[in-house]
Amino acid sequence: RLPSVLTIAVDPAASTTVYAGTIDGVFKSEDGGVTWRAINNGLGERPSVYALALDPANSRIIYANTENGVYQSEDGGATWRETERTGIVFALAINPASPATLYARGGREGVLKSEDGGATWRQIGDGLVGVDILRINPANPQVIFAGTDEGVYKSEDGGETWRAVNDGLPEAVDNGLLEGVEQDDRGVTGLFIDPTGVVYAVAHNDIYRSADGGATWTRVEVSVPALRLVGEERQDRSFRLLAVDPQTPGTLYVADRYIDNGLFRSPDGGATWRPLGLGADIRSLALTPLALYAGTYGSGVYRSDDRGVTWRAVSAGLTHFHVPALVADPTTPTTLYAGTGNGVHQSVDGGETWRVVGLTGQSVAALAFDPQRPPTLYAGTDAGVFVSADRGATWRAAGLSDELVLALAVDPTAPTTLYAAVGDAGVYRSNDGGATWRAVNAGLENRTVWALAIAPTTPSTLFAGTKDGGVFRSADGGASWSEVARARYGPVFSLIIDPTAPATVYVGTQYDGVLRSEDGGATWSQNISSNAWQVATYAHALVIDPAQPKTIYAGTWKGVHRHVINSRQRWQPFP
Repeated sequence: RLPSVLTIAVDPAASTTVYAGTIDGVFKSEDGGVTWRAINNGLGERPSVYALALDPANSRIIYANTENGVYQSEDGGATWRETERTGIVFALAINPASPATLYARGGREGVLKSEDGGATWRQIGDGLVGVDILRINPANPQVIFAGTDEGVYKSEDGGETWRAVNDGLPEAVDNGLLEGVEQDDRGVTGLFIDPTGVVYAVAHNDIYRSADGGATWTRVEVSVPALRLVGEERQDRSFRLLAVDPQTPGTLYVADRYIDNGLFRSPDGGATWRPLGLGADIRSLALTPLALYAGTYGSGVYRSDDRGVTWRAVSAGLTHFHVPALVADPTTPTTLYAGTGNGVHQSVDGGETWRVVGLTGQSVAALAFDPQRPPTLYAGTDAGVFVSADRGATWRAAGLSDELVLALAVDPTAPTTLYAAVGDAGVYRSNDGGATWRAVNAGLENRTVWALAIAPTTPSTLFAGTKDGGVFRSADGGASWSEVARARYGPVFSLIIDPTAPATVYVGTQYDGVLRSEDGGATWSQNISSNAWQVATYAHALVIDPAQPKTIYAGTWKGVHRHVINSRQRWQPFP
């Protein structure tokens, strides 16, 4: 699977040199995106990169905003060093007249400023929080605009003081939400200044234009089809990205998150619009005199040489470490299998090295061994269930054809009894090794199940983790289910039961780290390691080492991590 590209930056001195910030670090292309290579030396363990900025006077100097802080490279990304600023940092802007002056959004601290190339930082703009975007007026770098949850703010003294400039913009809502609009769509989600000084903003799913430096705003009408249902009513648009062509003032690009081919261009400041044919979830745009680049979620980078009329993928060399499924061979603990967005991978040396062993091109979300016949391995994919009788060397279909299978479990005492979590259709059961399937959903109605586990000593007891954060238990082989726990934030991705202590259950969550119950789900403890929130976030897969049951592995968006239960060891990247 290709990585999610969060930001793209083009070298102003060499337009074929492009940088991509992804959830797996920084990649660089020197041939206009045809090929890419990772440039993460000094950036730590595959950090998510939210913003990139190049020094306009010396493009070999690059700044990267990551989940670990701001990093600087002085050699075109070959090496990186950490600046004083640590912690999650998002927006980033460089003063074009004084490139050592940087501005960044720093979590609850609001806006930060450095006047020495990132060596030191200080907080500015007291009380300015919820900042998502920072833009500097190139004609007068003392003028800075900030897009926030509460509208647009403007500074005319290099960020020292700020005032709201929201005349004509929709009013903020107390809880940060508009009725029928998701939280990701709140506030100002796009902000650009064109070469003539006109400012454009995306606010609450509409586009606004200011020709007087933000003093007043007028809504730009965009004629696009209805995009999605919100309750019983239609939400006509959900814009979240706006770019202005630096070579052609008044040429705008906007992206919509809920429609195929959801990229639109206006050549006349928003008076008319044309849909552009790129069917991808666009997260970032970069424009050069020769090309338009789009960074996408899960689809890599695309390039257009005709300003969006036609597109081609330019992602060779971009890699992604998403591991939604991970199992150990019951007879050979050092042999591991990983389900990825591109097939099944195998390691025969405890995770030191990996190779693809099958189902190439398919997204594999679930893996499960037949405990009585260990060469038999089942895989849940985006095209149904598959089975291998030779540890992944060859595969055949095993039912639920063309269904999205998110989790699998095999009865340890009756291995032809299988359970599968199928899309938003709940749990299905097969009593004949996958030849036929039937739904077993009483108590799980209208829930998407993302994780399944069977108690090894009492296989009629099952646990299911759901998309809405619930943990459910069945004591009758799936005939009925009841809720026993709930994650505080987000879904439950994975479940596993300790084979040496069947009452001990582990749950991998989105934001709560890894949870544990030692009484069969009656009570739960939060975060089995002090840094669980950092490295076990999005814990899509969990596995216990059969030879060392206190060692647990987590497959996450950041690769594989390992932890020893009841030790002082924190989660560690593995290998």
